[in-house]
Amino acid sequence: MLVSTSNNISYGQEILRKLIHLSSLWMPVTIYFLEYKYAVILFSLVFFIVFLSEILRLNSPFFKKIYNYFFGNVLREHETNESAKFAGAFYVCLAVLLALILFPKIIAVTAISIMLICDTASALIGRRFGKTKILSKSLEGLLAFIIFGFLTVSFIYYFTNQNVSFLISGFSGAIVAGFIELISKDILKTDDNITIVLSCAVVMLFLV
Repeated sequence: MLVSTSNNISYGQEILRKLIHLSSLWMPVTIYFLEYKYAVILFSLVFFIVFLSEILRLNSPFFKKIYNYFFGNVLREHETNESAKFAGAFYVCLAVLLALILFPKIIAVTAISIMLICDTASALIGRRFGKTKILSKSLEGLLAFIIFGFLTVSFIYYFTNQNVSFLISGFSGAIVAGFIELISKDILKTDDNITIVLSCAVVMLFLV
């Protein structure tokens, strides 16, 4: 999220939510170092557990009470009201599994990292400093997304000894993902965790 006029949690809660989001960086790190078949097994299992917990949360008052005790203060309104939908964690795990299955390892690692890091940066910077509105979000949030996208790609490029084409494709993927994220809520009506990963990965696949 770059910035939204419908935030129903405080900025402090937003920071906590995004710290939880960032904690998922163990996922791309694990994908990079783990053998492919074991990574697929692991993240299929993770996705199944998260999916099951979401089903229980939405259908079991007892489980929902336990879930909300631990995570209720960082859930948004659409995740807690009477017509509640799956929480962001479900879409993060789905995006990770799709990236792992559909794309080469280094592209999956990069796209997932961009989703986790850039979404965090854009949400916090956009919400605090966003003045120039674009749809329900902000130009400042978009710029933060792209800048942190460049930093993320540069970090991966340096530490994994990729070639220059990776750098170019990664920068391009970050830019496209930033603009796709910008329209995810208002136009695409799709969770941005999914759109960021898939748009970035597709661009990289064609350019790398």
